[in-house]
Amino acid sequence: MEAEKSPELFYNDGITHFEEGNLEAAAECFSQAIELDGSVFDYHYNLGVAYINMEKYEEAIEAFAKAIPLKSNDADLYSNLGLAYTNTGDLQKAAKAYKKAVFINSGDDQNCNFAGIACCAIKCYKEAINYFKMALKMEPRSEVYNYNIAQAYYELGGYEQAEEYLINLAKYNKQNEAVYLLMGKIQLKQRDFDLAQDSFESVLKLNPENEEAKAELDKILERKALREKIRSGAQKEKQVTVEDIENDIRTTLTSAIKQVERKDYEAASASFEEILALIKKIPRAASQFRM
Repeated sequence: MEAEKSPELFYNDGITHFEEGNLEAAAECFSQAIELDGSVFDYHYNLGVAYINMEKYEEAIEAFAKAIPLKSNDADLYSNLGLAYTNTGDLQKAAKAYKKAVFINSGDDQNCNFAGIACCAIKCYKEAINYFKMALKMEPRSEVYNYNIAQAYYELGGYEQAEEYLINLAKYNKQNEAVYLLMGKIQLKQRDFDLAQDSFESVLKLNPENEEAKAELDKILERKALREKIRSGAQKEKQVTVEDIENDIRTTLTSAIKQVERKDYEAASASFEEILALIKKIPRAASQFRM
């Protein structure tokens, strides 16, 4: 009579099947090991991991839940639990699981990044930024972490901080279209339309099919065309007033100052030439400005 297999043998067979990519067989072996001995953490944990790889996220959550009482201080368990919750759409629980993983092991930069992403998903951007900073402390050159923290600052309205991380990221990779796209969106928020145009054009040089960059660039060009039409007098029904000119000077001067601060002297020169052209139209419009 053939001897009954022990839970350890079922578990070891499950590991072999998992490494060979036979996920169904692996899950079956882990389940059989649990039937014989449900007190072993690794059996439940690896069953959950197998289910994740099979995209059976509800089953994975159930397996991890049974593993927690057996070993509640395992960071990988909570990281995988966070992944399972993310894929079921339960973002609150996903964030809670990832934060628990970081609490257990704050020295894992990937878990810090996952916690930040989860916090962004529930719009807790300040908390997300703290997690991304933890990840960057360990991997300061990571393109992913620099971009993620820039995105979080952007969502929070911290446009200058976001720019700093994007500029840092561009040092490592000048071919990342996502960097220029986010930079352009920040510049739009700052009403720096010339620089935004440059950023969106940079995106399209890298990827001519980027629809978001195309749409934003079209808006900028339409706005510029309209302003030029107004200035040239094509819209004769609109009487240009001193106040109109003052507003144009103020807007253009603000852009010029920012361009100088960024050492974009060519763009700044063009902006100052535009200001001088406006002053020539109605000189007294510039009386309140100190050039």
